[in-house]
Amino acid sequence: SDSGVTYVYAHLHRIADQFQPVIKEARDNADSYSISLRFPKNKFRVKAGQILALSGQSGTSGPHLHFEVRDQSQNPMNPELHGFQLNDTIAPVIKSITVMPVTSETVIDGAKQAHTVSGISLSGDLGEISAVGGVAFTAKIIEKTDVKGHLLEPFKIEVKLDGKSVYLAENRKFSFKDIPDLK
Repeated sequence: SDSGVTYVYAHLHRIADQFQPVIKEARDNADSYSISLRFPKNKFRVKAGQILALSGQSGTSGPHLHFEVRDQSQNPMNPELHGFQLNDTIAPVIKSITVMPVTSETVIDGAKQAHTVSGISLSGDLGEISAVGGVAFTAKIIEKTDVKGHLLEPFKIEVKLDGKSVYLAENRKFSFKDIPDLK
């Protein structure tokens, strides 16, 4: 796009006719049917509503479209922050939250060891935990986008202590190498 944002479309079945000559040339040059293309800026101008391709089903079962919005450094960004609305109807699941001591003197619920709480509500309310000394928190959160189990990065994570926000992270962009294996 003119702003330097890249839109990635993957797992396609058939590409629109206007792209076919470039694709054929790239396949011939690579001597392979499977290719990955990045078009130079302004190579193809497209308009809203224009058909670019038909969805396919490579990479997983069932027809689908893998779509990404990337910044100038090719880091994926949250598409909702760039005018795209996602139909995300599956609530995230907080698998566990662990409170960890950060010093040898820290005591959590009467012990000098980490305290893990599982089966937490969506709000992540841990109930009452007593801590003396410095603590850190970790959370295992699963955010699925569909029944097939495709994962999303949670957009916003906020930690409140006694009703006051003490930590806020908004995942506006991230690198694929930073996504842990949550399977």
